[in-house]
Amino acid sequence: MLRWLAISLAGLLAGCANPFAPVVEGIPAEGVIGTRDDFALYIEQDGKLMAIQDRTAALRKAPFTLVVVFASPSNVLVNCSDSPALFDTPKPLKQILSGSPILEAPGNPQHQVVLTNEASHDWFVRDGASHTFESVTMKDGVLHGRRTIEAFTRPGTSRRPIESLEGNALYFVFVSTWPQTGRIIERHTERLKILFR
Repeated sequence: MLRWLAISLAGLLAGCANPFAPVVEGIPAEGVIGTRDDFALYIEQDGKLMAIQDRTAALRKAPFTLVVVFASPSNVLVNCSDSPALFDTPKPLKQILSGSPILEAPGNPQHQVVLTNEASHDWFVRDGASHTFESVTMKDGVLHGRRTIEAFTRPGTSRRPIESLEGNALYFVFVSTWPQTGRIIERHTERLKILFR
């Protein structure tokens, strides 16, 4: 009986192993937000890892890189706004899905985000060749998708450099989903505020 219990416990622990152990290999915990079995995020600016405290990263108002880490090929819906309205919503998926999806060229050639409260980017990795990131690398058994943000636009407006943003913050909401027959169910949500100093 004891042997069976030990084998069962070992199997259970092996099945619950964190693919990002301890968070993301080689990245200090204060630089990462995310979940063990879905996706995680970290930010770089000028080639340096930036700290994230209370879901907030303080950056210069200049280009930066968001890195999304996936345990396996997957996707995440991403909303970005200069208003905290959606950021503060407890369950943002319904509002994110209320607008038309933001269509993007593969590889993020314009290095931009669209600012809106009613739509989302769909950032995904299907395999090494099919993704919406500038680059995807496999490191320590997980996929790191990199996107540089150097400009923004709003629906129906032209591209502008990030330095010309009127306010001092960008609010990101990242949502992974479970597809269900006839509907989409929110699986995990992360919020990230970029505070420009």
